[in-house]
Amino acid sequence: MQYIDYYQVLGVERSASVAEIRKAYKRLARKFHPDLNKAADAEANFKRVNEAYEVLKDAQKRQRYDTLGPNWKDGSPFEPPSGWRGTPGGGGVRVDFGEGGGDFSDFFEVLFGGARGGARRGARGMGFEDLFSGAARRGGAPGAASDWPAPPANHDVEAELTIELEDVMEGRKRAFEISGPGGRRRYDVTIPKGIRDGERLRLAGQGAPASSGRSGHLLLTIRVAPHRLFRIEGDDLVVELPVAAWDAALGASLPVPTVDGQVQLKLPAGVTSGQRLRLRGKGLPRHRGGHGDLLAAVRITVPSQLSDAQRELFERLKQTS
Repeated sequence: MQYIDYYQVLGVERSASVAEIRKAYKRLARKFHPDLNKAADAEANFKRVNEAYEVLKDAQKRQRYDTLGPNWKDGSPFEPPSGWRGTPGGGGVRVDFGEGGGDFSDFFEVLFGGARGGARRGARGMGFEDLFSGAARRGGAPGAASDWPAPPANHDVEAELTIELEDVMEGRKRAFEISGPGGRRRYDVTIPKGIRDGERLRLAGQGAPASSGRSGHLLLTIRVAPHRLFRIEGDDLVVELPVAAWDAALGASLPVPTVDGQVQLKLPAGVTSGQRLRLRGKGLPRHRGGHGDLLAAVRITVPSQLSDAQRELFERLKQTS
């Protein structure tokens, strides 16, 4: 069993912040997602990136992983330190929308006791890393139940729930299940329209049961998964718009994808690569009402192979210019 350098997998420094780790993960998840990348090793790379993110995004898992230290020998078998009592199918929290599974390495399972924190969701063929992860009690580390500290008085349960951009735009109901020390439970949650990455939902009384009869709360931190077309910037959405060189020079009317479907955008003559064109009201719903905008980022393209006629015209344009 080999040591896996999760920092190297994500391409970040060991001192990287959680925000830097999340940014690196989103970039690599988009790059290696099997629905978008058809290379033979894409799925393996995608799983490895998910595994690295699962560990480094969580402060307790990261601290436990960091105790290995960077000074390991290539090819040497890894022996876990004493006291790391992983138990198969440990006490981790999991959400499952009915498809997929964890697919973590043996190295991960030795460190964290087989607590597989992930399941993929298959909406329109898009699967993403762990939809739900976290400890079954506040302050609790995944792994053997005997390793957990005593539960707090309020018995709250904290976890993350990953949703799609369409959930943010429309607001939807989601059903999911949690497997933990208390068994498997099903929950239904309404995703509010316009919710943002990092915001929290509270399901009152749906946390861990208490001997007093008053259960804690289920606290969900929302994460918005990367989208194959759109990038979120505040209230706005950004989409890349390929534009032929002659359309950029002369102007044109081009179709632009939005969350609601395609619209026609009037492209002014003389646009440059990197310029952003604004479609008002086509962005994210705002809490205070209204919507942000959609920004179409121009990317000028040229044919990879020119016909004789095209080459002649470009030569004439070059001489004229």
